[in-house]
Amino acid sequence: MQQGIIDHNNYGNISNALKSNGFFAANNEVILKAKDGSTSVKLKEPKELDDLIKKEKEQVLDSKEIKDLFEKINKIISKNKDTQEFNAFLQTHQDIIVEYKDIDLFKKKVWVKAFLCYEYLLDELIADYKIAQKDLKKLRDNAKKQVTEWKKALDLFKERFFVPFSIEPSNQEDVILNMELPSFKYIFSDSRGKKEITKDNLLNVLSTGERRAYYILNMIFHILVAKKHGKECFVILDDISESFDYKNKYAIIEYISDISEYTDTNGEKLFKILLLTHNFDFYRTVSSRITKPGNSFIAFVDSDKVKLEKGQYTKNIFMHYKNSLVQSYSDHIMVASIPFVRNLIEYTEGNDNKDYLILTSVLHYKENTRQITLNQIQDIFNKYWCKKEPLTFANGRENEMVYDILMQESRKIRDIEQLEIENKLILSMAIRLLGESYMQNKIVSEVSNGDDILKDIFSKKNQSAWLIKAYKKHINDDAMNTLEIVAMITPENIHLNSFMFEPILDMSLKHLYKIYNDVKAL
Repeated sequence: MQQGIIDHNNYGNISNALKSNGFFAANNEVILKAKDGSTSVKLKEPKELDDLIKKEKEQVLDSKEIKDLFEKINKIISKNKDTQEFNAFLQTHQDIIVEYKDIDLFKKKVWVKAFLCYEYLLDELIADYKIAQKDLKKLRDNAKKQVTEWKKALDLFKERFFVPFSIEPSNQEDVILNMELPSFKYIFSDSRGKKEITKDNLLNVLSTGERRAYYILNMIFHILVAKKHGKECFVILDDISESFDYKNKYAIIEYISDISEYTDTNGEKLFKILLLTHNFDFYRTVSSRITKPGNSFIAFVDSDKVKLEKGQYTKNIFMHYKNSLVQSYSDHIMVASIPFVRNLIEYTEGNDNKDYLILTSVLHYKENTRQITLNQIQDIFNKYWCKKEPLTFANGRENEMVYDILMQESRKIRDIEQLEIENKLILSMAIRLLGESYMQNKIVSEVSNGDDILKDIFSKKNQSAWLIKAYKKHINDDAMNTLEIVAMITPENIHLNSFMFEPILDMSLKHLYKIYNDVKAL
């Protein structure tokens, strides 16, 4: 055996390998030579090799106690390749074996020795560390002054939107220096003062519109990042102003206007924006302030297909109606204008005005509904609406009945989905008149005191609602379902003004057409 080169374990492994592979069974032999080559041993049987290994071990281990300890250590140190290599190392470095009595002290000695060997490098490292600490302090001081994209987004949000909270970054230095994700402090404020709260608690106390404004903050951040990198983006904003109060509604419109003008270094616009909304006021404002002519559309469903038509009604629709009556008169536009002129009189003269009551009789079926003439409508239009440029559409037709004209125009409308408000207005007017006429006739003919009931109803406001109640109380037949739909839908469509178009725009013309035919069939 040779220390550090081959030992009893190596010979034992060799013996096992030779036996398992039939080395001796094939009449092979092993010749072992002394290190100096003076002697040699020839082995022909596996037992001879095992006996020789055992003899060598016994020469080293001269007592049972040492033998047992050796076998215990040998079993552990021969366990795997790593322990075998460690064993070989110890054979050539026996002086360190004693150090294993105190492992912690041994580790300290090793580190001290290593430090002594590289003392000059450690001095350089410590000097560099002290310099780096000073530089890091300067960087942190500068980082506090720097503005990250999140800080810009927060400042822009605070500047544009009116909300009862503020958001502040709480780890700006780490965001800049360590590339950490930003974290924020949420501060709620009202008349009682300010208080820092959690994000979840903040969202719980905000209104729907205020929460929507909060979520816009994330959009602002992504817009700023894209702008910084000159990245062209297609931005889709779906009902972004929904639930906003007017201050924040116009704030988001102004912000959209700003980002639509952002350009890259070549002057090319960075953001292509698609706005979707159900809010007509928002649609009209955006169309007039931001979009180019021809870039506004109204979507509707027809025969299971979504269709787009060029945007309408982005300006004053009633001025358009007025010009149409002067320049290219049609009964269609005249009839559709009646609800607006009635509202105009209500706002300026009150609801007890004689002309207001005449137009009310065009929208509600009353005793004089079928006696109102075209000439009366012309006079009312000229008196309250077309003062500077009087209309003459009744010339030669003075005594034609407006009720008959209205019903004639309603019959011209076809079961084809269209966007024109005037078609929906006329159908709504005809539906209500037909429904109220039907209910009055049934009450008079089937209820003993029907005339008194109607007389009482005519003396009250909200005629349609009182008719429905009386019909349901005294008759309540199969027509009730249709009549309740009439009472529910038509008021929202007929009582319109220049600020609210949503109900009539959202209402399908095909749906109105079906109700119209259902009422006619009663």
